[in-house]
Amino acid sequence: YSPVDVAWYRESPFCAALGACGLGQVSVLPRAEWSYVRSLLGKPRRFSPAYVEQERAALREHREGVREARRRAARPAGLLDEAT
Repeated sequence: YSPVDVAWYRESPFCAALGACGLGQVSVLPRAEWSYVRSLLGKPRRFSPAYVEQERAALREHREGVREARRRAARPAGLLDEAT
């Protein structure tokens, strides 16, 4: 992945759900616990054009945020006061 996309693909809703349950990096769980983790994720979405467009829009938004943060970090300190 490009450096801009690394953080986007590193974050996983499934891993976040595991973390919210306090399970961390667990790979073996009883069926009831897996059902609980899946219930935290909500109803799965169909792979549709609307889904793809929403995911692409979210990725574009993320990329713009990363690029803007990098632009701000690259500015010399004196220019920060003038830009705001």
